[in-house]
Amino acid sequence: MAEKRTLAFDRCVVALWEAADPAADMAIAATGGYGRRRLVPGSDLDVLFVYGPGRREETAKVVDAVLYPLWNDGVQASHAVRTPAECRDEAEARLESVTALLDTRHLAGDERLSVAARSAAAEVIGRDREAFERRLTASREERGERFGVLAHGLEPDLKEALGGLRDAAIPGWLGAPGGDDDERFLMAVRTALHHVSGGRSNRLAADLQPAVAERLGVRGEEGWEARDRLLQRIGGAGARIDLLVSGLLDHTAAMDAERLARSFAESLRPDDAEATWPPSARDAFVSLLASGRPGVRALADLTANGVLQRVLPGWADVAGRPQRDPYHRFPVHAHLLDAAANAAELLREPDEPFVAEAVRVVTGLPNGRDALLLGALLHDIGKVGRGSHVEAGVERATAVLERLGVELEVREGVSFLVREHLLLSDTATRKNLEDEDLVLHVAARVGDPGRLALLYLLSVADAEATGPSAVTPWRMGLVRDLVAKVQRAFEQGLMDRDRAKRLREVEAALRSRLLAGAEPAEAEWFVASAPPAYLLWADPADGPEHLRLVAPPPAPGEVRTFVRQGRTPETYALGVGAADRPGLLASIAGAMTLSGLSILTAQAFTLEPGVALDVFEVRGAFEPEVSDERWRRFRDHLRRALAGRTDLRRKVQELRSHYRPPRTQVEVKVRVDAASSDYHTVVEVSAADRLGLLFDLATAFVEQELDVHLAKVATYGPRVVDSFYVTEVGGEKLADPARMEAVRTALSAAARG
Repeated sequence: MAEKRTLAFDRCVVALWEAADPAADMAIAATGGYGRRRLVPGSDLDVLFVYGPGRREETAKVVDAVLYPLWNDGVQASHAVRTPAECRDEAEARLESVTALLDTRHLAGDERLSVAARSAAAEVIGRDREAFERRLTASREERGERFGVLAHGLEPDLKEALGGLRDAAIPGWLGAPGGDDDERFLMAVRTALHHVSGGRSNRLAADLQPAVAERLGVRGEEGWEARDRLLQRIGGAGARIDLLVSGLLDHTAAMDAERLARSFAESLRPDDAEATWPPSARDAFVSLLASGRPGVRALADLTANGVLQRVLPGWADVAGRPQRDPYHRFPVHAHLLDAAANAAELLREPDEPFVAEAVRVVTGLPNGRDALLLGALLHDIGKVGRGSHVEAGVERATAVLERLGVELEVREGVSFLVREHLLLSDTATRKNLEDEDLVLHVAARVGDPGRLALLYLLSVADAEATGPSAVTPWRMGLVRDLVAKVQRAFEQGLMDRDRAKRLREVEAALRSRLLAGAEPAEAEWFVASAPPAYLLWADPADGPEHLRLVAPPPAPGEVRTFVRQGRTPETYALGVGAADRPGLLASIAGAMTLSGLSILTAQAFTLEPGVALDVFEVRGAFEPEVSDERWRRFRDHLRRALAGRTDLRRKVQELRSHYRPPRTQVEVKVRVDAASSDYHTVVEVSAADRLGLLFDLATAFVEQELDVHLAKVATYGPRVVDSFYVTEVGGEKLADPARMEAVRTALSAAARG
């Protein structure tokens, strides 16, 4: 099509030239894309008028005679009018002029003048070819800053981006073979774009991509939209053109990349594509990753040539795949290569103390370096256009690791990184980092300090590869804050590998129980929201009962309960679910007191977001069997209390007035502990068991304006030991010694009654 369009314009221009009756020592030539026969509907028609001495005025008349009819017909024609000597001066002064002259193609008139114009450019280059190459390199760098890389763009500029049609002309200017097939494809895309848009823009805007794909016959398929297949093909063509041009202009870097790529390729035998790699190939591959930017360039070259897609399972599914989200700036494979290069640079040159400490830990792990580099390369390999990319990523990464034949420790480390690569960044930016349960959840998923260091370095490398919006000081500061809190949980013994393993096992058992009868979304919400204290305490068999109390989350004022026989004779298990609120525990305890229920044990938990799950072991305070009427009375007392329609304190006092308190030698002890937890103040109360004790203690917390996040109540004969994890209403721990003493005094008074 481009050649036919060029031929049609040639005939038109020559006819206008001949009608102008030019002098003998004048010529007209095509330059630029017109000279190379690369015209598309929106191309400029670049022509050069060359004239001999003394013909300026006559030439001006010919120029008008040729151009005005073209302009009147809407043709975008640009021109230059020069002598051969002026062509030489222009070639020396401006890169655009020398490259345009290199594409000079004689149309009509004195051909010697057209040849002289082209020779002027060749002469300038011949005097200092290295200077010409430097000018081309500088121009490419400027275009790269403005238009990016064709293979990386979601809305690429087909002409100006690196690897685009302007680059496709460079091999010809340097006298080297070009990527003709790739250039022809990009020309076809540009032609389709101009037809679809009706304009001259070379930017393939997102809203035009489906129509351009359809015009070119590019079809969608499973896991691929047609527009994404189009961008993949454009990216592949652009990557090969970029590779070719970079090799012509950047000889040292090209040779380094070629040497590294050849070393790896030679270590793989032709029959290795479907077999486990030999150790030499695996070592060469990891060495490529460890070398940082040079190695990644080699892998990018191998991807551009299709080699890596043949030998690395799943790579063909991510090569050139666009990422249509607000954060990622590169296609999947380019993002993965960039993340791997970032990881290698972090290992080699840590850029700040926090990273340096993580590097120290990782390099001290057996195969820690290899796990990080391979994890960075594979963390998003599950982005294949369908399903969860994390689940698919673990499966696909496993296939890659099996092909590579890496050691078990590396496989486990990489699988962990692929599975959890979003954990730190998502948690840090979306959750409350002052929530101890949250930190312990993260610690349980991580397992140990070594894996925490691996995951932190991957998070940094991933963020830097994603783009500026993912690596802001605010985001990275939150990630460091979370890592520090998780590390402290390990150091304090709040979490270790064994406890983390136990939590994962409990989560799996609980999930299995819940999925037998609940909606998957509700089951996953419950498992994710339940604090570690609940998971370590609860029997997974009780999970379905507990889930019904809190899912969907109760509305304000709504109360859900269940009652069943306890695990010991003459006891009952009582569960309460409600929207969390100040004084909820006091209301529940008061309602039980008024209903003649004695609390043997209690576990009070807060689930996200703001849902209370309280579980009690109780017995009848006055007779062994608790009737249905008594349970109905309990629920009625509780609802009235939450609605503010009853005075629990007055009613409890009235009830107590009918009973003489038991005689006991148990001493009241209250301990306010600000050191055991980074997030809560722990208040421990030891006192004699009596009617309404938990109500009095919970009421004292309300009066002291403290939030109870976790409560554990245990009865040992005549003595009760209660532990409460509390904060100020703003979420902070108690810090002032006078404040802590006031709380201790208030709780002591409440315990004594």
